[in-house]
Amino acid sequence: MSLISLPRTIRLMSACSGSGCFELATHAALCEINRRFKRFRMENQDTDPFHFKVSTSFLCEIVPNKQKFLLEHVIKHQVETEEETPCLFENIINLNDGETRRCIVHSAACELDRFDPKKGDADDLSIFAAGFSCKSFSKMNINFTELRTALADQKECSSLATFRGVLHIVRECRPRIVLLENVDSIDSSVGQSDSSDKEAKSNLQVVLTQISELGYSCRAEKLKASEYGVPQRRTRYYFVCVRQNGGSALSEPADLLVERIMDRVLSLRRECRHNPDYFLLPDSHGLVQIELNRRVSKKKDGEAKDKAAWPEQHSALAEKYGVQWPLQPSKELASSVWYDVLPDREKEVLCFVNIMNERITNVDDKIQYVDISQSATRLPTSTRGSQVTPTILPGSKLWHVGRKRLLLGTELMALQGLPMTEFPENILTTLSQKQCADLAGNMFAVPCVMAVVMSALSTLRFETYSEEEELDAVASSMQKWCKS
Repeated sequence: MSLISLPRTIRLMSACSGSGCFELATHAALCEINRRFKRFRMENQDTDPFHFKVSTSFLCEIVPNKQKFLLEHVIKHQVETEEETPCLFENIINLNDGETRRCIVHSAACELDRFDPKKGDADDLSIFAAGFSCKSFSKMNINFTELRTALADQKECSSLATFRGVLHIVRECRPRIVLLENVDSIDSSVGQSDSSDKEAKSNLQVVLTQISELGYSCRAEKLKASEYGVPQRRTRYYFVCVRQNGGSALSEPADLLVERIMDRVLSLRRECRHNPDYFLLPDSHGLVQIELNRRVSKKKDGEAKDKAAWPEQHSALAEKYGVQWPLQPSKELASSVWYDVLPDREKEVLCFVNIMNERITNVDDKIQYVDISQSATRLPTSTRGSQVTPTILPGSKLWHVGRKRLLLGTELMALQGLPMTEFPENILTTLSQKQCADLAGNMFAVPCVMAVVMSALSTLRFETYSEEEELDAVASSMQKWCKS
């Protein structure tokens, strides 16, 4: 069977690269596809030496700790499998300036992988991915005309500047596919005060319009991480955009392709096979003990005083529950070494959780996970019966009520779909557990990224003289693997 209808090389580009999960997930997916295609060819006595090749052009990340992770655990790994070393740019805001566009890997102002309209597209598939900053696009900022004006006027704001950087990359590099991610509240239009704006109905529409104006067909859908393999209550908007002027190689219009890709992404949803405990380390594991010992030492050295007004909040909440304040922990909770190393505010948060659980009769409705980084008046929690954790965010401190301990940063990354057991044991020499937790809070849910990549590869068609039924057979083979 001929496979010449598929792109041979996948070129990756990313910004706000964080943990590099886009690159890692795509590499993992393509390795598995190549393995299955090899078996498929052998079974069908096909001599075509087809395989996907991955080539990463560049990543971009401003946070030093994340840069270290990318260099050590993403770029170093990819150097072993690629002909050229990917660039790692420092700041997306400076990518349009040759003097400040510094590449950490090459210690130079490297060039972007710009699209040359004279040469056109090679027979490859270029994908750009970015989970851009969400502050300016959240439900707290829904004056849509003001947002578009700020974008146009180059107004200095970190999240607006980041999005402008994303637009610059799309404009200069012209990838065939653009994959973006942002918070689910980006579609909020509640309380809109901008009634004179007839074009945009939400910040979601602002983003879609900006990308469309660069010559892309776009579709955005909410994807739940729990529906793609990881038991976490994380819902995010994913944008799939296909370049309209895809060159003569693409055999179908961009509008049709983007609809087919996203329909396939949605078709891959299924019930999560594992509960959160499956992704956690045993309490006796060395990493767990190392982190506990670190917190014990920190407690002995003393901590900065909490300047927040939480005692007043907790007192009012205790009165609402009809209990005496300050709260006292149960004997079981007080016996936990992990509880002992927590600050007073977080200890009391857990006391409130105990009170809630004591008043719940159904076992499945009792709280199993709670993010104690949040205020006691608006605690993100999940129940035993839900079989998911609350959404992992930057700064999250998830507490396992049953195990009476905090989840490690590496465990939070695993709950995002990045299997930390696959990384070298010396990861702690690169990042602390707190830094891993920050990585987890900002990263894509890996299975959602893989679903998009797999759906794109099983949808796109490059011009070929092969019979239509051959194309269908290839797509069917890939689709079966997606669903498995």
